[in-house]
Amino acid sequence: MSAEQPSKPAGRSGLPMGSTVAIGVAVVAVILGLLVLKKLSDDDGTTTKPQDTVPALNTTLSTTVDLGTGGTADTSGGTPSTDAGTLTPSIKGSPVQVANASPTSGVAKLASNLLKDKGYTTSTPISSSTKLTTTVVYYVSGNTAAQKVALAVKRDMCIKGDPKEQPATLALDPKPDAGTGVIVMLGSDKAGKTLQKMCAGASSTTSDTTAGGGSTATAGT
Repeated sequence: MSAEQPSKPAGRSGLPMGSTVAIGVAVVAVILGLLVLKKLSDDDGTTTKPQDTVPALNTTLSTTVDLGTGGTADTSGGTPSTDAGTLTPSIKGSPVQVANASPTSGVAKLASNLLKDKGYTTSTPISSSTKLTTTVVYYVSGNTAAQKVALAVKRDMCIKGDPKEQPATLALDPKPDAGTGVIVMLGSDKAGKTLQKMCAGASSTTSDTTAGGGSTATAGT
């Protein structure tokens, strides 16, 4: 009798054990490879997103700068200022009329002659029923030339306050001549004085004479 060959144990498959392990490793490697690719894909998507937002940020910054530049106020133009501090006094440009607003007679003519001797264009002196202690200079509103002359009168007569726009009431009292742009309401503080004494603050009588013209106060306005 021949010896019987031992039978092979039955398995789940006919593949050797080593082949099964290799297949498992390959599957794991494929899975890991897919995971790595997915990770790289996600990373690529993350890095491209900021690139999409950069232009928006730049646009915003540019708009802000443009608004800041465009919003700056332009002070080079506009209506020129006619404030007293920006005007140069001038003795020419408008007639000056002296109105006696003091209780002393004849002083308006003296003051008018003093201004005329200095180069001003003067109108006939007049009287006002309003009596003032302090001399006031008025000019026609909106007349820059008259305002400059009023500033010169203030300077040469050493009047304390700045020239003022002429109120409507002056048209009735002292009722200046037509075309007169500057009215000097001569008060007691300047009445009967030369220009020199007006500025020196010294007292004077109506018999004072001018430094150059020899004008004196006489009876009347």
